[in-house]
Amino acid sequence: MRKNKGFTLIELLVVIAIIGILATIMLASFNSAREEAKDVLIKSNINSSLRKAEFFWNEYEDYDGLCDEPEFTAGGVIAQSIADNGGTFVCGDGTDGFCISSTLNRGGSFCADPIGRVVEGAVCSGSSAISCD
Repeated sequence: MRKNKGFTLIELLVVIAIIGILATIMLASFNSAREEAKDVLIKSNINSSLRKAEFFWNEYEDYDGLCDEPEFTAGGVIAQSIADNGGTFVCGDGTDGFCISSTLNRGGSFCADPIGRVVEGAVCSGSSAISCD
């Protein structure tokens, strides 16, 4: 008698199915991590905005015009980076303060205001808002 050395079709199909299931699980995990990384970048940009606002205050002693700075206008470095990562950039300023916020990819929002408060789950209440609500 001759003994076949090899795998049957059923064995190969089972192995391919198992590999497919594992690949699907890994892909879902990678997508979740990618969204979380985008949110971290948005939060980092909001924190950078807060630092920029502090420099602006030191130079002009008010916040009026902060949102007209090139970084915060449409196409500006900070605003564009937030938009590219799935956020919605909002900047409001006035002589009394400022508010910079963005939506996050995994839900919720992130906001910074003139008293150095960085709040998750809050947004600027309008284009002229000067605090996180």
